[in-house]
Amino acid sequence: MNSYPTYPDNALLPEQKSDSKQTMLLRYSKLGLCLSSRDEPAPTLPQLSRAMDEGLVRSICQLKRDPEARELMEAEVTLVVVDLWQWFGANDSSVRLAPQLVKQIINTYPHMYIDDLRIFAEKARASLFGKVYGSFSPATMMEWLRTYWNDRQRAMEEESYAQHLSLKEAGNYSASASDRYFTNLAHKMTK
Repeated sequence: MNSYPTYPDNALLPEQKSDSKQTMLLRYSKLGLCLSSRDEPAPTLPQLSRAMDEGLVRSICQLKRDPEARELMEAEVTLVVVDLWQWFGANDSSVRLAPQLVKQIINTYPHMYIDDLRIFAEKARASLFGKVYGSFSPATMMEWLRTYWNDRQRAMEEESYAQHLSLKEAGNYSASASDRYFTNLAHKMTK
């Protein structure tokens, strides 16, 4: 009697695994869920910014309104929460609060993207937000998420301003009608 599990001849072929991964990525891409799969490094903020500008990804509040994407979005947020709790060793009482924490994140940060959460998780694992003393609680995660969000907003503003300046210096800046009016008026007054 053979006690080993039996598999169909082609069940473990790498091609099929990559096909299912590509199918999942295609579905995520079609829904605008995120830029890369879970097992790939999170995108950088500039990459995320470009994807946002090009409409390749949708924010949590946009995903929340789409019935097909909502479940996947909630699952992705849950995976980030569970991943960080496993990394930092959360206690049992914190783990029981996972569904409430996921809802809290979704409601508190509706303009965040799934890729934001992945970037946040990478930074948290690198201890960029501080050390964990005792257990990693939901309150600690929310505090770190607030720190990430504030830093991210500031970085996006700086990037946007730098892009604005580069376009303006290159002469590709399309000024509004009022800007052109006041520029012409100032030019006339100096003559």
